[in-house]
Amino acid sequence: MRNSLTITLALGISLCGCTNLMPRLSESLPKFSPNTSSIKRVYCSIKSLGFDLHFNVKTGHLYSYNDFSEKLEPFNINLEIPFAELIPPQAIYTAKNAIGGPDSSITDNNLQIKIYNKDERKESITYTMDLQTLKFKIETTDRDLQIEPGFIAASKIIEQQFKCEYIKPETTKTKGQMD
Repeated sequence: MRNSLTITLALGISLCGCTNLMPRLSESLPKFSPNTSSIKRVYCSIKSLGFDLHFNVKTGHLYSYNDFSEKLEPFNINLEIPFAELIPPQAIYTAKNAIGGPDSSITDNNLQIKIYNKDERKESITYTMDLQTLKFKIETTDRDLQIEPGFIAASKIIEQQFKCEYIKPETTKTKGQMD
């Protein structure tokens, strides 16, 4: 992850790649509560750009919504790239082959999502979202990114301006689960 194109792709794929562009839904759920379904959905936006994310609050597993089966399945980047038909296939292929993950988990009431450079796994970007406040924090282990002005600026904007809310999941049924 050494040049600005790769940095942009990493941020774009990791944020928009986990997501679908969609209008803000008015069906807000109450703040995180461990007594409800373990499948949650969060909608986050900055200005008019937004994404939604289905995840398991116990395990941190990320899910993609499959429109055909109307079920959640393990995260699949191919289902998540908005306007994929407008992006050159080679760009998507290159990004998918360079970026590993996302690896996700729940730690201390935080959803952590980590992407990494497949060639150098120790170089990673971790997005942490507090499940109560829905605030993001972004960290990297890549020393070059830690001083990259574009990365620093993008991280601050995301941390300060992203607004997130719980919304109704498209479903809580997962692939393999009986109807």
